[in-house]
Amino acid sequence: EKEKEDPWKILIVDEETVHIMNAAVRVRDINKKNVTVVEHLEKSRQPFPNLIGVYFLAPTQKSVNKFLEDFTEKKQQYGCACLFFTTRMFFNH
Repeated sequence: EKEKEDPWKILIVDEETVHIMNAAVRVRDINKKNVTVVEHLEKSRQPFPNLIGVYFLAPTQKSVNKFLEDFTEKKQQYGCACLFFTTRMFFNH
């Protein structure tokens, strides 16, 4: 049986996680996992509604708000999203 092909993805990082990725991973290693490009959350980005957005973010209000802006009624930045934080997220009640 033929294995299901790994879909292409875009990795989105914020101001904090870009430094983690630069120190921990080489671009060619990311490309081997079908990540076509690494984009910065804070910058203007072209929509790719047919690709998966993989978000690696610090759990800050700023980053969470920018993530939410990518998926509104008027905007669908990626076909779907996977969200990973660097640490646990704490909520103020």
